[in-house]
Amino acid sequence: MRRVLSAVGERDPRPLVSGTVIFGRTDEVGDDLLLRGWIEDAGTNRYNATVLGQGQARTQLPRARAAPRSTLAAMTSHVAPEGSRIAAGGAGLVIRQETADDHREVREVHTRAFGDGERVPGLVEALRVAEAALAPISFVATVDDRVVGHVLLSATRLDAPRRIVDVLSLSPLGVLPEFQRQGIGTQLIASALAAADSQNVPLVFLEGSPRYYGTRGFEGAGAMGFRSPSLRIPEAAFQVARLSAYEPWMTGSFVYSEVFWAFDCVGLRDPEA
Repeated sequence: MRRVLSAVGERDPRPLVSGTVIFGRTDEVGDDLLLRGWIEDAGTNRYNATVLGQGQARTQLPRARAAPRSTLAAMTSHVAPEGSRIAAGGAGLVIRQETADDHREVREVHTRAFGDGERVPGLVEALRVAEAALAPISFVATVDDRVVGHVLLSATRLDAPRRIVDVLSLSPLGVLPEFQRQGIGTQLIASALAAADSQNVPLVFLEGSPRYYGTRGFEGAGAMGFRSPSLRIPEAAFQVARLSAYEPWMTGSFVYSEVFWAFDCVGLRDPEA
């Protein structure tokens, strides 16, 4: 088998064989699970996943004592307050590309959705201007000209055996709390994936609930031959959407851009470690 030396490691044209992911019960969430939350049991606040990787010993991911969350984790599943619901069938809801005039309202969306006025909004602002092989894809949801939701796709990489592949990461996704559970997140995801597909992007990665994203175009990335960029990402939360330009040889390690690391927005932190 001929191998090709690269600046990092070696290239191997053979596809990666992945392991199997078995995940426990996940929380019943609304339609707008905010991206990068990890999977929690609604009653015990536990995440329970068993990873059976090829050639690996059986590994049990730790159970959280107080439901440690990722730096971007926020999940709101309450019923929307009276007066904040959009009309039946989504009338009055518009999904469109973000413009510079939306930046202030987008910052408010993520501040309120994640309960964090610095890290998540700062991540969005940094990703907008970061030099990258692929331009960001950014959509807003508006109701009566008010921005109520936002999703961002930004450039990342797949370190495949054959070569580096430019791919995208879907993060963050935010919807104002009073507009959650009304399908806005679903429409933002669909618009973002359609835009990525039209630009011949082969893969979109994220961290999130397989129950939520599994019905919105995503599947477990580990089972598809992809390696997570961090051991702090629960295996079942590592998700991928394979688009039209995807080819079977595209396997390997997913690599976040530097911005995600600079803002410490990868995986989970355990304060008791």
